[in-house]
Amino acid sequence: MKSFSKLTIDEKISSVETKAKNSLANPEILEKLSLFNVNEEYVAQTLTCALTARSASQQQEKEYSEKLTATDRRDAALEEVELIYDDTMQLARMVMVNANFDTALKIGIQLPAAIGKKIERLRSFYAGITTDVNLLPLLTRFNRGIEVLQTEQQKVEELAELQRLQVQEKGEAQAATQERNEALEVMIERNREFTTLLKIALGKRNDLLESVGIFVRS
Repeated sequence: MKSFSKLTIDEKISSVETKAKNSLANPEILEKLSLFNVNEEYVAQTLTCALTARSASQQQEKEYSEKLTATDRRDAALEEVELIYDDTMQLARMVMVNANFDTALKIGIQLPAAIGKKIERLRSFYAGITTDVNLLPLLTRFNRGIEVLQTEQQKVEELAELQRLQVQEKGEAQAATQERNEALEVMIERNREFTTLLKIALGKRNDLLESVGIFVRS
């Protein structure tokens, strides 16, 4: 039998829930607890602590799953945009060399590592290249006319929206994790007290102790 501290979160919640429910269902246990001024309401509150922790844990799992989904969607879009950008950027660099002229665009410079800064660089690149009267005619020859470039530009904006959603989901997951941890702390503290009270009230009645999940070594 694993100690309470080594149980998973779900196992801890189930343990407290079972302990409270089984105590409430047994009049003899409630009678023995009443000798120490522990009434049915106290036990019911213990059960509420477990149910609250379970609800918070389920919400945290939901939010964390949504964060992972948002991250996967963002990463897939980022990979697609970077591949498209790389092709267009290399074509732009090639025609610039062949035509022997300069541009204010940051061509040939590695994108920043941070996603937010990367998106801003991509936006700047497409905003510049779609209005560059020197580059556009040369790029059109290689299937990078204004319509194609604007389509690529739109993919950058779609990526920016997916990044915004990912950041939002990350924040919600972090908040849900904090709420779950706080609910668990309340439940664990109540369980510690309730377990001690049960051990005192039930004494050597190992049958009653085991009925609420407290196993005593013989």
